[in-house]
Amino acid sequence: MGKVDLQGRVVEGAVEQDEGSKVEALVDATTTMTASGECGERLALELSSWSPDGRTAIDAAERLVAPRAGRADSDTEAYLAHYGRVRARHAGTPVDAAGARSCPLPAVDVGATRISETGNRRDVDRDLGKWRDMERAAFHAIAGTSTGFRPAHIVSDADTDNARVRETPGGERFRVQLRVRNPLPIPLQLRDVHLGVADVERRGEGASSHHHPRSRRQSQEGGGGHPEQLEEEHEGVRVHRIDSLRLQPDEARVIELWVEPAAASAAGGAAAAAAAVAAFRVASMRYQLCCAPGVMARGEIALEIRGKRLNKTEKQMKSPTYATDERLRASVAARAWPLCDVRATRTPAPGGAVYCDQLITLNLEITNAGAEPVEGLALAVDAVDRVMVEEEEGGEDGGSSGTLSLPVSALDLAATPGVRAFALRRGATGARLDPGARRRVVVKLRAPSTPAASHAVSLLLLYRGPGGGATREWRTRVECRVAALLAASTRVLDPYHGLVALRLANALTADDAAMARAEVTRVRVAVAARHRGAVLLAPEDGLAAVRSAAPAAQEDGGERRVRLESGQSQEVCVRIAAPGADGGGGGADASGADADWTLVHGEMPPDWPLPVPEVYEN
Repeated sequence: MGKVDLQGRVVEGAVEQDEGSKVEALVDATTTMTASGECGERLALELSSWSPDGRTAIDAAERLVAPRAGRADSDTEAYLAHYGRVRARHAGTPVDAAGARSCPLPAVDVGATRISETGNRRDVDRDLGKWRDMERAAFHAIAGTSTGFRPAHIVSDADTDNARVRETPGGERFRVQLRVRNPLPIPLQLRDVHLGVADVERRGEGASSHHHPRSRRQSQEGGGGHPEQLEEEHEGVRVHRIDSLRLQPDEARVIELWVEPAAASAAGGAAAAAAAVAAFRVASMRYQLCCAPGVMARGEIALEIRGKRLNKTEKQMKSPTYATDERLRASVAARAWPLCDVRATRTPAPGGAVYCDQLITLNLEITNAGAEPVEGLALAVDAVDRVMVEEEEGGEDGGSSGTLSLPVSALDLAATPGVRAFALRRGATGARLDPGARRRVVVKLRAPSTPAASHAVSLLLLYRGPGGGATREWRTRVECRVAALLAASTRVLDPYHGLVALRLANALTADDAAMARAEVTRVRVAVAARHRGAVLLAPEDGLAAVRSAAPAAQEDGGERRVRLESGQSQEVCVRIAAPGADGGGGGADASGADADWTLVHGEMPPDWPLPVPEVYEN
């Protein structure tokens, strides 16, 4: 029996056996030698080069491209090229189709497959309990507390319940995130990466597997920096294609592919509705593996996900039984879902530090990007006492802004703990947002009162289609680092006359040259009141007022200014009085005073809600 090199050429010796006996000997040698060292690779190389049986040759070539410690990179490259030539020798045969399904490169963690819904463009962490409370609060702000709440399903992964088939809207992308890994110590190049679709059902027919693809190129739209994106159109299903994907040695990466079932056109009548896609299943990931220059091999990795282990019954505990996982199967909704595009800009910009109690502004531009009108919008925030929401009044091209308050002027913390919801109902249009229309919302957040290395506020925008239709949501997080700026404390000087000493200190050091001086612009007093067991977050007008206890006229002839350089502190004496109270020594009462004492006139900060922990302290 002769010897062969990595290109499959006979380099010495002669073939003294007939072909059948030689193959039998090689098969016996490779199956009895379980070691994956050089000897086993040499035998696999012989078998894959000489075997007339295509399946046997491809199986042996697959053993060669399996990673092995200590192998030279040049040998790995030669084995990969040899694998491609073996596959090319049997191209177009059933053996090659089977070889595509058993292709070992790249490795795909099928169990980590994640399905994300189109409406939530931003990927945020999933604290299920918190997001569920925010979703519930926003839903009840739209539909009322008497309407039953059912949470939306926006993500399917290994941690969710995937026992039933989920519904997806037609005309939108069904996004599949796959974790792929290159197990080799050399780069791996993939071409034409896309999803395989099976079990396509139409509303007027049964299951169909006959497709007539039409390919077309698309401009780049993301996808992790891939040079080009392609799409392929089947009958009713569009398939996203990545033209080129390069994986570095031992690199693991999450890629996103999608399919889009066509939505039934209302103008198409009954025939178009019957031809619309009713259900489908994502069955595989397909690609071309670049083995060497000009040498390609088809690959197809089946996406068959095993569900969670069942152990409720004695039989299940004794014999491994697994639940059905339907995350890759979807039914297509017969009715269109609403779809909003949300663009958010933040001031100050993300990345830098903010100061304690600093104003953070988030401007939201909400556009109805779908074909259905939106008839309900609500915003939920988990910063109960540190948030205000303003909505643009008037036309879309401009107008004044008005502060939105809670639908009921009280907050029931037992129903939605730690969450505040705002129903967006602007002007004459109310909560309706027609296709193509825009709405601008300003969210004002107050940073924490104490320094923090990391702080985050979560926001959830919920919107609903007409007639109590499907609900969609958009999520984001505002993250920041919080530094100290001003420290304040109070002490009562005279409780009868309401005299209080307010001590203010600039917490910045001389090194903070960017903002060394702090100036106090307003001192505000707020009194909480209870209303039917709940607490009003906004201060009640007329319950108390504050004014300076010092003479109004200063040396410069104006109001008193409190300016603090870095490291400086100062005490200010103020008087707090209730309406009708004696002013002390015949002075005027507080009924004519404001709830705040303005030191510097100009743009004022918002009237923030009361701190909830202080309200519930007693």
